[in-house]
Amino acid sequence: MKKALLFSFLSVLGTLFAQNNDTAGSNQQAGITGFDGIAWGATYSDVKERFVALAQSKDVQEKIEIVNDIPEREILIMRKGILYRYVFYKKPLMKKDTKPAAPDMVNGTDDIPPGNEGQQTVAAPRFFFVESIFPLVASEDLYKKLSEKYGNRTNTSINEKEPRGAYIWDLPDGLLVQWLESYEKKPYTRNLYYISKQIRDEIRKDMQDYNYQREIKILDSILP
Repeated sequence: MKKALLFSFLSVLGTLFAQNNDTAGSNQQAGITGFDGIAWGATYSDVKERFVALAQSKDVQEKIEIVNDIPEREILIMRKGILYRYVFYKKPLMKKDTKPAAPDMVNGTDDIPPGNEGQQTVAAPRFFFVESIFPLVASEDLYKKLSEKYGNRTNTSINEKEPRGAYIWDLPDGLLVQWLESYEKKPYTRNLYYISKQIRDEIRKDMQDYNYQREIKILDSILP
């Protein structure tokens, strides 16, 4: 079991840190401006196009597979045995200042005439959140590697009675969450979250109309 976990740890680290090369500056207290070269705020269509191109390219050394795609909401990809879940924020419908066209009283219909359909508009879905999902690795070992890049965690929600909760980094432009769970009374990790702070704050204001409000509420319970 220990050998399997060690192999898992080394494999996960190699892949995670090879892909997460989006930060700039020194290794200490690096900011989180996106993930794997994709900046926060990138549109769903641009991100999807990138993954389709990578999945079809014969020149890519690391095979990329699009496992699932919920249009304008999330894209799940597999890369070297690790799942990456890219999530997008679609702004709720916003009414324009223009008044809707008057009903067609002659023909007895209230259909909006062609050319006037745009009485409501919405911005393109934007990338703001990614979750990486991998086999269990020892939490403290993974934390040491993360702290080499991002510095020491800025907050924690660990339960004192058992090793369960999260380590949190509040960094320029983004938040990083390392989830901990108990296995044989020791802390292990299988999930990391990377979050855009700016877009997360937008979502807080539009909470009632957002599809992932449950997840945002869970994050709000632990994040600063």
